[in-house]
Amino acid sequence: MSIHLTELLDVFVHLPQAAAVYDSKDLNIAFVNTEMLHIWNRTDDLIGREFGEIFPEHIKQGFDGLLRSVWLTGETYNAHETRADILVDGVLTPRYFDFEYKAIKGSDGAVKAILHTATEVSERMRSRKLVEEREENVAKLNKELHATNEELLATTEKLSSTVDQLLQSHKQLAASESQIRQIMDSAPTGLGVVGVKNLTIESANAHFLALVGADVNAIGKPFAEVLSPENQERLKKLVNEVLEKGKSHTRTDVQTPFLTSEGVETRYHNIVYQPVFDSIGEIFWVLIVASDVTSQHNAKTELETAYHSLQERDSDLRQANENLEAAYQEISASEERLNLAINSASIGTWRFDMKTMQVAWDDRTRDLYGFTSDDVVSYADVLQHIHELDRPKVKLSIEQALSTRARPDYDVKFRTVVENGDTFRWIHAKGKAYFDEYETPTVLSGIVLDITQAMLAQQRISVFHELVAQKEKKLQMIVDSAKVGTYVFNQATKEIQLNDHSRKLFGFTDDELLTEGSPIEQTVADFIPMAVEAMESAIANDTAYDYSYQIVDKRSGAVKWLRSVGSSAGITSPNMFYGVIIDITAQKQEEKRKTDFLGIASHELRSPLTALTGYLQILEHKSDSVNKQQLITIVKNAERQTARMRSLIDGFLDISNIEDGNLRLRLDQVHVADLARDIRSTFTDTVKSHQFDLSGVDRRVSVLLDRHKIEQVITNFVHNAIKYTPSGTRISIIAKMENNHWVVKVKDEGPGISAKDQENLFEKFYRVPREGRSKISGFGIGLFISKEIVRLHGGEIGVVSQDGLGATFWFSIPQINLTTSGISKLN
Repeated sequence: MSIHLTELLDVFVHLPQAAAVYDSKDLNIAFVNTEMLHIWNRTDDLIGREFGEIFPEHIKQGFDGLLRSVWLTGETYNAHETRADILVDGVLTPRYFDFEYKAIKGSDGAVKAILHTATEVSERMRSRKLVEEREENVAKLNKELHATNEELLATTEKLSSTVDQLLQSHKQLAASESQIRQIMDSAPTGLGVVGVKNLTIESANAHFLALVGADVNAIGKPFAEVLSPENQERLKKLVNEVLEKGKSHTRTDVQTPFLTSEGVETRYHNIVYQPVFDSIGEIFWVLIVASDVTSQHNAKTELETAYHSLQERDSDLRQANENLEAAYQEISASEERLNLAINSASIGTWRFDMKTMQVAWDDRTRDLYGFTSDDVVSYADVLQHIHELDRPKVKLSIEQALSTRARPDYDVKFRTVVENGDTFRWIHAKGKAYFDEYETPTVLSGIVLDITQAMLAQQRISVFHELVAQKEKKLQMIVDSAKVGTYVFNQATKEIQLNDHSRKLFGFTDDELLTEGSPIEQTVADFIPMAVEAMESAIANDTAYDYSYQIVDKRSGAVKWLRSVGSSAGITSPNMFYGVIIDITAQKQEEKRKTDFLGIASHELRSPLTALTGYLQILEHKSDSVNKQQLITIVKNAERQTARMRSLIDGFLDISNIEDGNLRLRLDQVHVADLARDIRSTFTDTVKSHQFDLSGVDRRVSVLLDRHKIEQVITNFVHNAIKYTPSGTRISIIAKMENNHWVVKVKDEGPGISAKDQENLFEKFYRVPREGRSKISGFGIGLFISKEIVRLHGGEIGVVSQDGLGATFWFSIPQINLTTSGISKLN
């Protein structure tokens, strides 16, 4: 017979006292803790075995019969200091125990189990026996001393012999006292002997001294010298009780302070106060024996707490049962109302039995699934009436609803196919799974609703939304590819919406909250009145607006030119304004560069033209007075100014040809060493303000190139170095072969160029903005033309520079060797 004692056994596992539980009349061992196994001298697993089968020696000693009697009568059996012979190494060894066989009864009064608890008191018995032996020895010695005294009085001849016997007896007594002291010190209980005459602690072990809050120095001293006032009064009162009654006195489960190395802690003891009489029958000593029962007390307290908890739980269960009964009545009424509502709403109900794999449903559900008869069908048949495309998700939803972990509600929309297979219905099924006490799903039940019309309408709406979304996507792609910002402004709510590109133009973050004033705050102050006026005019006149303005990027601080074009939504939404924002910064910069270019070109052309006019006027008015040498000088100067004008005009023509795609090369196989030396010689002969170096030239190298155009590139590099570097500095020309490419570098010792300016350096009309450079001549077209010439040669061009460390302009073109006929064909 098996009973459930899980909660009780959990308590017994932690008991320091030996304990075992028998759960049948055959004394089957259902539980035994380590302390009981130690008493039984067993280490093997005894759970599930019978007591008599394991311990046949205890049958002979009567313990098996006692246990069976407790089971039959239901009466608890207690024993004190009872002998039990334990099998140790194959030999029955006598030991002594305090034990209890407690009958545990069920609610019907029948015995369900026996709780066996035991405490070994063998040491206590030995100590007591030694004390008794000592008392017998003392009594015997007293008797012998008395006889000896009589003999001493009777005769002096035996005096010597008697003294020897007395000395021998004294030695034995001392040995006996030493033995008793050792026994007391090793006893597991507190042992103390108190002298009643002077209230002194005659003898005590460490446990007893800890119990009264003293140490070993207290032995042989009065209470008043070694104990606290509280402990003095307590011991005096107990000793007086023994003196008054003249017999032993026992107190159980006494709460006592106990002195340990970590301080005073509370413990519980069973204490026996035993009077010790002298030879004339008067109490001479009081023997105090204190057994520590703290663990038993705590276990008892826990059991009582558990018992009260069970009583409270039983009361809660009774109350819950009453609540369930009331809830059942309410559910019954609710069920009737629900059925009425279901029938009114054309909702079908169904129930899926997991054990039989059968589905039961009402007429409405049967019709929705396309069945003509049968109130109960198999789950497999139901699946066959579900559209094959929806069948997997229905099965998955059912599996998830039956999961013991997540347990989501069954909620799925799918199509059912009628028996002819030509038409189908959309239904919405919802349900919930129910599980037994073993967490096994038993039933899945719920409702179904015909949603065919709603789904068809939804499909039509989805198609419409898809068409709208596609158009919006195409429009958005056009806007994104054109890098155009868009905005929507609600005049009524003052709410403004910007797309990602518009936010980027103003420097707003993606999650930044915008208001009506956000774009205005970033607009340069001079343009705010114009922007406000354009918007107000469009609102008042219901017209479009188009204006350009400057803003400051909120994140970078850069100034940008923007153009806003838009209009109101008209009659349909008069408060809504839609428009686009275009970044025209590059266009404005290009316009400014063109304006600057025209101004510079006018100035540059006017200078040689003015000089030519002056020379012509000299020839016209003073030709008679001009000698031949002066005439030659005037003609040379006029030719130089003419060449300057021709160079300017050639530059303009090169730009025009580049923009029209008409810039052409006249390629030839050129010895680049000659080209480099000619350029150096030209500058060495004509420019005295700088020093010129040439290095890396190889006479053997020839490259396919347009000599005039490449000379134009190198000359432009050198001219720039002369214009932008201080007089007296060195300009180095390096021309060499690297990886089958002819690489030319012009290095100067000027102020250098910043990384920001390097990005735009080869753009048309771009000039590095720096203080003092406005007086330096140039159009900002030389490097632009050089880049196009190098590109036509299939090469690369660039600059390496840092502020204050000079600049190195370079280009490289691939080495190509062709025959004369090949060059002609290429040209």
